[in-house]
Amino acid sequence: MVKEEEIINISPEEKVQKVFLKAIELVGGLKQLCEYRSLTWLPALARAAFAVVLKEEYHKTDEEIAKEL
Repeated sequence: MVKEEEIINISPEEKVQKVFLKAIELVGGLKQLCEYRSLTWLPALARAAFAVVLKEEYHKTDEEIAKEL
């Protein structure tokens, strides 16, 4: 089990990675990705993961998120 202190010490990049990997899991996992011919949507998924983390975890405004991304 992850302790609360460990969650607090996770960097924004690590939080985004967790969200990104969860999204990949939800679309069928890494093996399923191998079957897609075009993976042009992966950068958009990464940006969306950043937006979610910055909004929900760091309470950034939409404008702040847009500037950062």
